[in-house]
Amino acid sequence: MPKKNLSWQEAQNYLTVQRSRISPEALFPSIAGGSPYLELVKRGGDIYPRCFWFVQATVGKGLGVIDRAKPYLETSPAVERDAKEPWTGIKLVGEVEAAFVYATLLSKYLLPFSYVRLQSVVLPLEISEMGMRMLNSQTALHSGYSGLYNWLVQVENLWKERKKRGIKEDVYQWLDYRRKLTSQYPTTDYCYVIYGKAGTNLASCVIDTGEVGTSEVEKLSISGFWADTTTYYFRSRNRDETHFLCAFLNSGYVNESIKPYQTRGAWGERDIHRRPFEVLVIPKFDAKDKRHLRLAELSQQCHRQVAQLGLEGKSIGSLRNKVRDYLSTELHEIDKLVKAILA
Repeated sequence: MPKKNLSWQEAQNYLTVQRSRISPEALFPSIAGGSPYLELVKRGGDIYPRCFWFVQATVGKGLGVIDRAKPYLETSPAVERDAKEPWTGIKLVGEVEAAFVYATLLSKYLLPFSYVRLQSVVLPLEISEMGMRMLNSQTALHSGYSGLYNWLVQVENLWKERKKRGIKEDVYQWLDYRRKLTSQYPTTDYCYVIYGKAGTNLASCVIDTGEVGTSEVEKLSISGFWADTTTYYFRSRNRDETHFLCAFLNSGYVNESIKPYQTRGAWGERDIHRRPFEVLVIPKFDAKDKRHLRLAELSQQCHRQVAQLGLEGKSIGSLRNKVRDYLSTELHEIDKLVKAILA
């Protein structure tokens, strides 16, 4: 160009256009064979705006105790601090039936083979033997959920007042965008392997929904686990399969292999998405293959070891490095097995 900041009318005189087609195989050569997990790994649900759904328990009303059946909740201060317009300065409070309190994991709390914390969320999803349905304020009231009704009235009013122009979806369609939430259908017999959708380095852990469903998060009884949009997940009833995948995703070899395909930001590589399964043909778990079983065993061993660590610090990057240093022997063996399997 002869100078900067040309108008389009001026610039098009200096440009030529050639049209061609580029196949996925040209970008990611391994797609031609394809990892069988590529289409099975999903992105978590859009639990947003976070001020509506992310909560913590509060004693409230001067009771001094938490009602396990119908806890008194308030918007989590952590999401209040991170909120952006038009969702700043919002704090919801009220009692909600415990059946609608679930857990999720944000990628910023994810560690190799572990996590810093789970977070509690209120989700208007009724799960029964008949299936699952999304409730609104009126259906919640008709079903006898007075606490959830009062909470959703606040949500619906704020959504109408503050949503950006041009958004046609109601707050429930926004919450379940592309069915990324309701397609999960949480049960206690699944394990999730979770990894972050973005970051400089891969980090993954396994969430046992049976263990989460019988635990407490932020002093609240939990009805199940949902993967959040900041993470990707694969779930299976086969515990060994999820740990096999988790070992792969924490492998230094896999981490280095995807780097040429990651977008770059000011602080290094960013997007991960499905790249581990696009760049590498990670095979389907085979219980008859001793190497696969050994990877699953190593992942479970790493989870136990990290759980015993007293991890402290505010920087998630330094915590992840600390875990990797602590597990250097196990990660070295994982890398050898991963290279052998992919070879």
